[in-house]
Amino acid sequence: MDNVTLFFTVVGALLMLIAGGALLFLAYRPPASSESWAGWLARLDPRPVLVQRRKLAVAIGVGCVVGVLSGWPVAAAAIGLAMWFAPIVMGHDVHEADRTARVEAVAVWAEMLRDVLSSAAGLEQAVLASTTVAPEAIAGPLAALGSDLRARRPFADAMRALAAQLGDATADQVIVSLIHAQKFQAKNLAELLGELAAAARAQVSLAVRVHAERAKHRTSQRAITVIFTLMALGLCVFYPKFLRPYDTVGGQMVMAVVVAMFAGALCWIQIILRPKAMPRLLDPNGWEEA
Repeated sequence: MDNVTLFFTVVGALLMLIAGGALLFLAYRPPASSESWAGWLARLDPRPVLVQRRKLAVAIGVGCVVGVLSGWPVAAAAIGLAMWFAPIVMGHDVHEADRTARVEAVAVWAEMLRDVLSSAAGLEQAVLASTTVAPEAIAGPLAALGSDLRARRPFADAMRALAAQLGDATADQVIVSLIHAQKFQAKNLAELLGELAAAARAQVSLAVRVHAERAKHRTSQRAITVIFTLMALGLCVFYPKFLRPYDTVGGQMVMAVVVAMFAGALCWIQIILRPKAMPRLLDPNGWEEA
């Protein structure tokens, strides 16, 4: 292999490693609120990573130690990525659990509004009263809504600000209903809120069943990751002669390809297991009804 071919081979392998790390980073970041290019680019913002200084320092430190002991720069990068993503890969899907809790809280809030409106209370008074006894999952946004209403902010603007904080399609349905009822003096709002609450609870029930099914696949993913890691550690400790070819530049190229393929596989599993976001009734960019 001449020098030019070797150079391009090594560069290609390193690019594959970087691409695998980037895909893994994108896959395990929270989903963007918008499917546009701007939403995807927002997920590349490094500030959420830099804020976690202790975790970042541990990942970099362990990666450097592995690099010094093994003499493999690709292994150093791979171990650094592994230390960063290990709690996420081996842990539970916190974002899906939070969303399920939020949808259930929206259902409880809709039922509260229905009950208060059934007692002949005014719409704005009912909404303001509900902000003081809000479910825990949406207590913060509803407290901000109460502050806006007490400050005489226009009802529609305050509700759109609430939609911006919740960022949930189910909450949009309730909020749009309230905005229309206040604007057009709609009747039978209590009945509509009851139907929306029932639909939200049905959605929660379905989400729980789907989450249980996805948990089986995540368990398989964790098992494959653990087996792969233990196999690599076992070879390093008990049969180092088998890994001597990785001491060369060509060996590092092969290692980069293997690591990139494994990272890509984890990324693909995460993407296909992630539930697709429901379309919003309120446009998150301009906050106009879609």
